[in-house]
Amino acid sequence: AVQNKMEDVDFLTKYRAVSSKLKKRFLRKPNVAEASEQFGSLSKDLLEQDNPHYAGFCCLAMARCEQTLSNSPGEAHTLVEAARLFLEAECTNHTLKCPGFEEHLIAAMNC
Repeated sequence: AVQNKMEDVDFLTKYRAVSSKLKKRFLRKPNVAEASEQFGSLSKDLLEQDNPHYAGFCCLAMARCEQTLSNSPGEAHTLVEAARLFLEAECTNHTLKCPGFEEHLIAAMNC
């Protein structure tokens, strides 16, 4: 349980660090392509740690980056990947018989 909490904190720290790079700075445009790659890398790391719901959030962030870059195929691909990851998390919850509000299912439908 303690290790899981550390992974959650580590995820949030990394996610915020990448997100902060997307803020506009005085006379400088953010490097959206680099941020998209970093969100993708973070998503893969989270999948390796068996955290599909957090990986799904990273895919949603990637989709926003791809939308900013006017890359519609990239945006669609990452949205589908996010939905798949949220469904995987929901299936895991059902398999483990975890009580919940089907929040992962709702997130998947909103992708």
